Amino acid sequence: MKILICYASAGAGHVKAAQAIGDYLLARDAALDIRLVDLLDKSNFLFGRIYAFGYAFLIRHCAFLWGAIFFLSATPIAGSFIRRIIYYFNLANLRNFSKELVRWGPDLVVSTHFLPAEVAASLKKRELIRSRLITVITDFAVHPFWVCDPTDVYIAATSETKRQLIGKNIAPGKIKDIGIPVARDFFRPHDKKALIGKLGLQEEFTVLIMTGSFGIGPIEKIVELLHGHVQLIVVCAKNKALFNILSKKQYPQVKVFGFVKNVHELMFCSDLIITKPGGLSISETLAVGLVPLFFNPIPGQEHANVQVLSLFRVGTLLKNTTDIVRIVRDLKDNPQKLAQQLESVKRLKNNNVLEDLYHVIRESSA
Repeated sequence: MKILICYASAGAGHVKAAQAIGDYLLARDAALDIRLVDLLDKSNFLFGRIYAFGYAFLIRHCAFLWGAIFFLSATPIAGSFIRRIIYYFNLANLRNFSKELVRWGPDLVVSTHFLPAEVAASLKKRELIRSRLITVITDFAVHPFWVCDPTDVYIAATSETKRQLIGKNIAPGKIKDIGIPVARDFFRPHDKKALIGKLGLQEEFTVLIMTGSFGIGPIEKIVELLHGHVQLIVVCAKNKALFNILSKKQYPQVKVFGFVKNVHELMFCSDLIITKPGGLSISETLAVGLVPLFFNPIPGQEHANVQVLSLFRVGTLLKNTTDIVRIVRDLKDNPQKLAQQLESVKRLKNNNVLEDLYHVIRESSA
């Protein structure tokens, strides 16, 4: 079976989900013919650069504008008009991807971003491909951009995500609420004590602070408030300026990292995580079994993610930095309260999400 797993490298979450799916399928069934494609590599040069860097610029410097675009494009009347214009603009700039998709003719297209899902659905509607289409929604709430007829299966994060899809006229039988796929490393058994020694940490209450691939948000302020109260692990990701600032301060019991590939190990060493509510960050947190505190959500999808998670009593939104010390110390000093929140996390996570997705793929090809 030929499977095309496609994504758009606008934000790390879509990429990581695609890689997790591809790695698992290859390990599960070596007979599968799998290709991973970044749709932006197959677009015209200008479109690809504007799409990737434009997204990064907006959420770093003009988050309010990104939020306005997100909400306006989701409205019934204006949103429909905006989405239609964007739809034709995207198709015009993604002809190379469309041609390659038609030429290769996969049996199945798995999309972890709405843009390739939109292109594949358009080709299928015009009978240029006969592929089965699976869209993996990498957020907990559903923006209309994710809904592309004639998609065959939608992978949803939660029962609430499924309910939102049904509200957008998607047949319940097309929706599998199995969770968002993350790499197997986040599910594997671990030796916490050994990892603590490996990373040079102490066996104390530890808070992990991380904020996605861009390293944005008031991390420096949060570290300043929390150091001395708990042990801290801080991931600055691609924010080199932040890494240099925090490294020079040399706070005791504060470990500072730049871009890392062992996030799962840092999570396993932690008791609590302070993070932005991106879909993949949340899903990795759930897989490990950490209680999350959310800060500085991007207007739009991340705010919507927090609203969905609140229905399951998972996570707390930190509305200002002054609350951080109080909330963290309360959870540290009251293990029973932390354990209660952890139970909510455990009820929401699915340890078998990748295996469940494999069976969905097999069923789709039958």
